[in-house]
Amino acid sequence: MTGFTFESKQLAQDRLWLKVSGGLSAASAEELRAWLGQIEAIIATMHKTAGTGISCIFDLVDLVEANDPVVITALVEFQKQNKPHIRRTALVIKDPQVRLAMSIVGALADRYNIRSFASNQEAEGWAFSEQA
Repeated sequence: MTGFTFESKQLAQDRLWLKVSGGLSAASAEELRAWLGQIEAIIATMHKTAGTGISCIFDLVDLVEANDPVVITALVEFQKQNKPHIRRTALVIKDPQVRLAMSIVGALADRYNIRSFASNQEAEGWAFSEQA
């Protein structure tokens, strides 16, 4: 195991919480891809079961590194694959460098339903809102 951990929790039929902690680098790319593949399958199943787009909170508060091109590419592919299944993705980020990296990921994935927030409460307020 490299220097990161990840978690996921289905909060409701159409709500998912994800968390990545530690540092993501080229050395951790295979583990990251494997986890993201599992999450892609969960999201697709949730979308099919719920019959609606999934709202997702992605907690990156404890992520300290995510700027390696291999990591960025894996995250971009993950966001592209999930585009048809996701209603909104709220990122919880404190580190300005991680925030910049994730904004690049969103832009490269052509995802405009992703926003960054400083707290879980703000993220949940937007991601789980019924407003368009």
